[in-house]
Amino acid sequence: MEVISYTSVAIDIFHYGQLRLLDQAKRVSDYHICGLYTDKLCLKWNGSLVMTYEERLAILNALKCVDDILKQESLDPTENLK
Repeated sequence: MEVISYTSVAIDIFHYGQLRLLDQAKRVSDYHICGLYTDKLCLKWNGSLVMTYEERLAILNALKCVDDILKQESLDPTENLK
């Protein structure tokens, strides 16, 4: 049975703690999916952005510990988990 992990992040200012979270999610699973918050959600939640969605997506795509990335439009990951 394959174990799948799911995390969700904004990573607008990517830091070591976020890297550790993503790496640990991969370590405990066979396949790690990461939900990346949209620009609209980040602005609503935090009020500002440093990087665009595409820039944040490029960071996640470069990480070996992330197998797949889904756009996440809500803080609640239920839709992506379905």
